[in-house]
Amino acid sequence: MTATAPPLAGPQRLPDAGRWVPGLVAVGLLAFRHLLGLGGLELDPGFFALYSLCEFAAAVLCVSRALRYESERVAWLLLGLGTFASFVGDSLEYALYGNGSYPSPGLLDAFWLANYPLAAAGLVALVAARFPKPEPARWLEALQAALLVAALGLLAVFQPVLDEKTRSLGRHIVLLSYPLLDILLLGAILAGFALSGFRPGRSWVVLGMGLALFVVVDSVLVTTAVGPYTGDLLVAGWPAAHFLVAFSAWMPAERVRRVASDDWRTALLPVAAVVAMIGIQLAAIFG
Repeated sequence: MTATAPPLAGPQRLPDAGRWVPGLVAVGLLAFRHLLGLGGLELDPGFFALYSLCEFAAAVLCVSRALRYESERVAWLLLGLGTFASFVGDSLEYALYGNGSYPSPGLLDAFWLANYPLAAAGLVALVAARFPKPEPARWLEALQAALLVAALGLLAVFQPVLDEKTRSLGRHIVLLSYPLLDILLLGAILAGFALSGFRPGRSWVVLGMGLALFVVVDSVLVTTAVGPYTGDLLVAGWPAAHFLVAFSAWMPAERVRRVASDDWRTALLPVAAVVAMIGIQLAAIFG
């Protein structure tokens, strides 16, 4: 038998799709501009302005949601500030160094890294608001989810960066920080799914998609040492991720469904853990 919590105050219907068309068009132009013959591999000032505007707009949307509704205010304010930190870091990088390399570790890393604790704190506040008093078994599943993501992340992202020996110690430490924080952020997302018994509602799914896309793009950048403005799809990934987070902010928060201990969803994580362990062993055997 399942029980439900009372609905949360906040947005009562899905955001008007028409208002998000400019953002979709902007991300599409960033993603396919080279294919459309609108520029080379590097962003020119006009397209970088469009890129920055996307990030800034996503941050404003999250913060404005926090200001308009009292429910989940802290969570969306923190997530909006995290997006704003990324916007400031990217804007300073282009203003100071253009498409060239930037000194690292440095001020820019401070802004980019600030996004992670702000987003993580926002997720914690959102979990507290949406999944109050979960069953003890859900906490265990949340821990399993975080450990599962950590194991796969260390294999796929953290280890390749750790093996790179050509950079200075300070640069190496900073580069290791990005995949480590990516892993923790992705683990927190999946932990939220587990706490809800894998029924968190559509807004949490969209939020998870946005943060997961951010993590994937960030991980590709770090592990392949691709410059921040080489590759349209990579460039467009960040504003697309921020817009997904902003869109989820304005979606109605659905009722929490408590899942019984004998529900079939409780078997998802143990099965995933076994598959992940097999994958890790195969990766170790075949390199």
